[in-house]
Amino acid sequence: MAAVIRMETKYLVAPAERDELLSRLVNRMGPPSECRILSAYFDGTMGRLSRLALEDPRFHMTIRSREYEVNGGSRSSSSVWLEVKLRIGERCVKIRREFAPRALGRALSGGDLQGFLAELARESLVRETRLYSELRGFPGSTEVAPVGVTGYRRAAFEEGGVRVTLDMDLSFYPPPSGLYQDGSDLRSAKLPEAWFTEPQSILEVKSEGPVSLNGMIGTSANVDYSKFVRLVRECRERLLLRGKHADLLRRD
Repeated sequence: MAAVIRMETKYLVAPAERDELLSRLVNRMGPPSECRILSAYFDGTMGRLSRLALEDPRFHMTIRSREYEVNGGSRSSSSVWLEVKLRIGERCVKIRREFAPRALGRALSGGDLQGFLAELARESLVRETRLYSELRGFPGSTEVAPVGVTGYRRAAFEEGGVRVTLDMDLSFYPPPSGLYQDGSDLRSAKLPEAWFTEPQSILEVKSEGPVSLNGMIGTSANVDYSKFVRLVRECRERLLLRGKHADLLRRD
């Protein structure tokens, strides 16, 4: 369960430019692998991770699940991935592990999550930032609960150690009740009506060092984009109505 460290550069792609960008990527990197991704984002009852993300989006921690659908909605597997990801400027440190849905529910309330945090805290890159104290201070007794769900289509390209992904039709949802508690997952749940939809697509370039796509991006803007930060910023009032993060989310 080793941590992965890489650079991530993100761009917002306007709807009118998406298809042309996809075509350029296919011509350069070949056909993509495609899937639909469903993710639930988690926080403690006091909203500690949300507060950290709002204070400085370039330095925050995300706890999320990942589920994959391929071929028109069929499952890529019955498993769910649990990921803990640290954003440290332009670099990200991530650790992930595969679980059965029922086992994931136990992992979120038990020692597995603390094992993730301890592993991340060993990385020298992490120890040099204030995220280190956040990792050490996130107590084992903290109850985490889903605060929101994202769903989107992804086209993924790989070439020479560089991974390029384009996330399209991104929507944000309230979390379904009882998620992972009884073995249910996002693919089997009926998601509520979306809170909102991101009108632009998100292009991510992931690599061990700086990468240039040689003018392929067009007019797309380089941005500090995080789905978790977007979720928290746009849904503060909805989260308040759920009775969570009250002190944090009233503050701009």
